[in-house]
Amino acid sequence: MQLKPLIQLSLSLMVGAGLIYYGLDLDTSRDDAEMAHSGPVAIIDNMDAWQTDSNGKLLRQFSGQQLRQFEKPESYQIDEPRITLFRDGKTAWFVRSDRATSSDPKQDINLIGNVQADRDPQLGTSLRLNTSRLNANPSQDRLFTDEQVIITGQQGRITGRGLDTDLKAGTLSLSSAVEVRYAPNN
Repeated sequence: MQLKPLIQLSLSLMVGAGLIYYGLDLDTSRDDAEMAHSGPVAIIDNMDAWQTDSNGKLLRQFSGQQLRQFEKPESYQIDEPRITLFRDGKTAWFVRSDRATSSDPKQDINLIGNVQADRDPQLGTSLRLNTSRLNANPSQDRLFTDEQVIITGQQGRITGRGLDTDLKAGTLSLSSAVEVRYAPNN
C-alpha cells in the first residue's frame, strides 16, 4: 500500500474545498455498492491533514471520520469530511458534507450529501452555500453541480439549479431557475 495517494487525496480534498473559496468533476458510474464489492485495502480512522505553502503558512486543514482506499477500481471514500480554508493565516471558509469520493484526487473530488460551505464572518459578510452534491476538479480550479444551490447571507438569498465556478477567473454562474431575494440592512 502506498501512502502517497492517501496524502494526495487529503490535500486534493482541501484544494477542492478551497475551490469554493476561489471548481469539480463527478464520475457517477461507480456507486457505493461497487466500491464496497472490492473491499478497502486501507482504512484510516479519524484522519487529519494540513497543507502549507513553501513558507510554512497554513493553507488548508482537512479531517474525516474515516478514509477508505479501494484497489479495484482505485478509488477513495471519506466519511464526514471537514475542511477549513485559510487566507493570509486566518480562517476563511469551513466546508463539510456527509461523504467525499474520488477516483483521482488530482482530477475529481465529489462532496456528497448535505454539502455546506460557510465563510468566516471575520472576512466581512457571512455567507453560506448549501447543495446536495458538489464536484471539484482541482487541476482546472473548477467547482460545479447540477443540483439545486442555495446561497444565503445577511442581505438575502440566491437559489438556482446548476452551479459552475471558475476559481481562477473568479466567476460563478447558476444555470437555471435562479431566484434572488434581496433585503438590504439599513
